[in-house]
Amino acid sequence: MWGKWKRRARELEQEKRLLLEQQAQMEKLIVEMRAERHEFVRRLQAVEHWLRSPEPEASGTPGGSRADLRRYLEESAADLQRMNEVLRGERGHTASLLEHLTDRAAAAGIRLKLALEAPLAALPVPMIDQTKLAGNLLENALEAASRFAAARGPDAAFIEVSASRSSGLYVLETKNSSLAIPGEVLDSLFRKPVASAKTGGDPDWRHGIGAYVVAQTVRKHGGRLDFTFQSQVFSVKIKLPVLSGQPG
Repeated sequence: MWGKWKRRARELEQEKRLLLEQQAQMEKLIVEMRAERHEFVRRLQAVEHWLRSPEPEASGTPGGSRADLRRYLEESAADLQRMNEVLRGERGHTASLLEHLTDRAAAAGIRLKLALEAPLAALPVPMIDQTKLAGNLLENALEAASRFAAARGPDAAFIEVSASRSSGLYVLETKNSSLAIPGEVLDSLFRKPVASAKTGGDPDWRHGIGAYVVAQTVRKHGGRLDFTFQSQVFSVKIKLPVLSGQPG
């Protein structure tokens, strides 16, 4: 009985930590969006001024050429596209998760690919469970890929996140680089929290409780979870039933 309560306490602590991190990330995202809006207005003003200015070749005065303007617009469009890829179809809580993943992956030199045909906000579970499921899954991928990048060098690690809806199922899949995972850990992963003694004393290994919370959330909503570890790539695929009338 004590072990059950202790495990529940660890789950709640993990959930609290995720929510606090998400709150901080959402606040950061709001600030960034306000800054992007301000910057967008400033760029439009710059383009307007540019278009009103004569070509330097024709006027003989210093100024920006049409080629410079084209490059400026291309760079601006690239910035907006990056933000759009993260926010498209998402709500605040899931957008903050993706923004956090994007920032941390860039800082660690991890190649990141997002293929979200269905937004994370369309996961057919309540919002709090969306955070628990997606938050732990993405954090585990980031943690493993970061250790891989630290050991193998920049650009050696990757993370891929895909999501889609088909035939009444929402399918979420992550793939990431990973160093060797102890056999005992693999045997227990997603079935029960992994004792720290089985992780080789690694204080940064949090897959145990996070993976367990993911599995519990999937089971709670009648879904299915499969995972593989081959050739230094760890893959997790989750399938959740989409009930009639659910948004997506």
